[in-house]
Amino acid sequence: MPGFVKPTRKVVNIEDAFGELIGKKLIKDLHDNEEICPVCHGTGLRIEDNPYGLSDDPDKRAGQFPYKHQSIRFCPNCYNGVVRFCPDCGKQIPRCRTLCDCDAVVQRRQQEENRKEKERLEKAEKHEPDALGSLFTMAQSGFYPHNEGYFSCWEDFFDSWNEDCEEFTEKPLYVWGTEEVEMSFDASSIVSDACEDMYEDAYDDIGADAVAEMQRYLDEWKKKYGRTSYLLTTKHAIRIPWEEMK
Repeated sequence: MPGFVKPTRKVVNIEDAFGELIGKKLIKDLHDNEEICPVCHGTGLRIEDNPYGLSDDPDKRAGQFPYKHQSIRFCPNCYNGVVRFCPDCGKQIPRCRTLCDCDAVVQRRQQEENRKEKERLEKAEKHEPDALGSLFTMAQSGFYPHNEGYFSCWEDFFDSWNEDCEEFTEKPLYVWGTEEVEMSFDASSIVSDACEDMYEDAYDDIGADAVAEMQRYLDEWKKKYGRTSYLLTTKHAIRIPWEEMK
């Protein structure tokens, strides 16, 4: 059995590989909050070691990877050699983010969301509290921290408010109504999809009567096992009966 042979180390001269770029310059048109990346110096690239080890290496040590397959990759600190800084706090905005997470930015985003929420409420059709349970089976509110904000009675909403929302000094006036969403099955689409990779006339050979038979079966199955879900709709807003909260 042959003994262990270490990899042969070769060096790739970057100047040779990128010879046609040597002497050229990169142009960066920067905005006020942008600077040249200090890590890659504006190239947008960096050398990555890509270390590895070999299980049969007689000199191997636990946790050590002595060999390399170095390559040139995109710089992890920037996009295209440019870093951006937050105009509010001055911190560099991480490569994976579009906005800073400082207090000023968070507050401004919350104010914008509040403005949009107010506009949606102004446009929504308003309903009295008794609409929950009559017109609407479920309601939804960001102030209800359970079940993704969905609830079916005011008692649950108020119990949660007393337990989880004491820090809110301003009470919301409305919650959102919901729309029912039922399961649906279309036999024609199911058969058509099943025949997609078959011969050209497969769907026609099955025939309309067979498709109708499947649809009747699916309709019966839905009656027995179908489920109804509820989705928030900003078309309807239900007034919260704070006067009834105990």
